[in-house]
Amino acid sequence: MTTQAALAPLARDYLNMLRLARWTQRLPLAWQYRALARAAESRSPYRHSADRYARYAQRLGLADAAPSWRNALRNQGLFFANLSRFRADAARLDALVCRRDPAWDELKAEPGGALVLTFHHEFHHLLFVLLGRAGRKLRVIAAPEENSPLAPWLLPHIHRQHRDCAAHFRGGDYLFLDGPPQRDAMAVTRAFAAGETLLSLHDFSAGAMRSEVISLFGQRFAAPSGVLEIAMRLEKPIYFAALIWSWRDFGYHAKTMRLTPSAEAPLAAYALAMESLLQDFPAAWNGWQWLDDLGL
Repeated sequence: MTTQAALAPLARDYLNMLRLARWTQRLPLAWQYRALARAAESRSPYRHSADRYARYAQRLGLADAAPSWRNALRNQGLFFANLSRFRADAARLDALVCRRDPAWDELKAEPGGALVLTFHHEFHHLLFVLLGRAGRKLRVIAAPEENSPLAPWLLPHIHRQHRDCAAHFRGGDYLFLDGPPQRDAMAVTRAFAAGETLLSLHDFSAGAMRSEVISLFGQRFAAPSGVLEIAMRLEKPIYFAALIWSWRDFGYHAKTMRLTPSAEAPLAAYALAMESLLQDFPAAWNGWQWLDDLGL
């Protein structure tokens, strides 16, 4: 178990990157992105974790983890840049989406809401903001803010981050699920019945009402299944979505696909979608940080 003494330096580095993002937010966005990407290579809270990333890269079959590791750090710099702009400059961030899978437009047009499964990546907050700006009333399923391991140091910043994102949810908000399971299931069901789009970070099951064992690159671990089962029972459309940053295009690719889960293994389609994406973009997933600790 990670101790508070071990987490304190991580929190300090996080706060330093937040300050740097505030100092640079007056720069043109392209300059801020480049400045914070460069800074994150030496100042990211996770800059000392190359060995852990290398173990993850080995699972994916990468011969050389170094370029992907550098991309992961630089992505985190963009995460901090985005945090400084969600409230006042979201339209500029929206304009950076330069490629969209056809399913992205299908998702935005869903008349009765949908379930969107994503995973922890540096741009999942931006994904929420962009879907809200597209006109969807959103509920983002999350664990309570105080459950974060870094909450003792970062709780006001976590709350501000959620508030700034939710300002774009068209009247929606975060749906913090902390049990009992029956109450959480009712909250999810009511949101679906109201035609809202629900988004879920589905790559691990902490506090989930129900879970299912899935396999990702040979690693078996528990992932949440209750929300997915409710969506299937209510016949809601189900999508997989993530944002991938491209320095070549200087823009985001909205990776999106419609899923058809099976009743026997609801999360298998999600796991396959993740594996396919991460084979091409291994730096996209923050799960390298905890994959070793989730094995069953």
